[in-house]
Amino acid sequence: MPLSLNAQNFLEVFTPSSANVLSLEQEDPSSNSSQVLDWIAEVLDVQNADLEEPPLRVRNSLRNIGTGNEILFDGLMRLLRFHLNNQGRQLARSMAKSPTTSNVPSLFEWIVNVRQKTMYFASLTALVADQTRLVTRCINAIFQTTALDPVVFASLREWYDNGLFSDQSLMSHEQLVETAKILTQIELGDELTQMVIELFKNRIKLHVQTKCSGVWNRPVLQDLSNWTHQILVPKLGDILPGRLSGFHLCSSGTSCLHVNRRAECPTSELIHPFVKEEVTSCWREHHRHYQMLHFNHSVIFDHRSSWRLAG
Repeated sequence: MPLSLNAQNFLEVFTPSSANVLSLEQEDPSSNSSQVLDWIAEVLDVQNADLEEPPLRVRNSLRNIGTGNEILFDGLMRLLRFHLNNQGRQLARSMAKSPTTSNVPSLFEWIVNVRQKTMYFASLTALVADQTRLVTRCINAIFQTTALDPVVFASLREWYDNGLFSDQSLMSHEQLVETAKILTQIELGDELTQMVIELFKNRIKLHVQTKCSGVWNRPVLQDLSNWTHQILVPKLGDILPGRLSGFHLCSSGTSCLHVNRRAECPTSELIHPFVKEEVTSCWREHHRHYQMLHFNHSVIFDHRSSWRLAG
């Protein structure tokens, strides 16, 4: 149906000319933001970690935007979520296709690379402190989702198990320590602690089964405590510095490793990490009392009631 004269006049008045559109784009801060965000998207999609100075058009847009611009901040957050979630899913799919530990280093390289780029973007775009904290929380959440993907986390577990205990490991102990720092930085310290303690627990159980053979005499127990203290504990302290300085082992027909001497042994396989616990090896003697061998103290006897052991 043809437009009435009034409707035609309305369109003529409120439809901007090409000159008006150009003027609006120059004055609208969102156009400057789009220039910056397009460039950031290009940099995010490149795996190279080298950060170069942005092109002139981007620098000009940044000068027009100012400090703490909300339009730019909102766009950056959407951009990070979209690109990093896609990258995380692609990484998980590639690890699922080749379920070996060879792909684990690429996870840490991706985390370090993205963290460096994101902090550079935050500085370049003059985000204020609160905005920068939100950006950090955003990327950490994406890193956590990727690392805790069942396939990825299983590869991480195998990678740490091989690195800590295998004589044929391809990674050095220093590499394990550095990667543990990365996981702690992205707020996966609790999950890392749980995983590493479980690995140590399994190794102690295996050692008990193969070396002790159910014989709980003093030489066997001394060997167990020496092995735990001299071999396992230094590795544990390196991987989890400041979070945990020791643990104790309760052994009978079954064994339980936990790190809170004030808590009863759980009936499940849960392990509760605490800081600065004394390293102690505990075992049941007969059915009525414990004999406790302290690594830094003399042997004492503890006549407390028996704990329920899990494991």
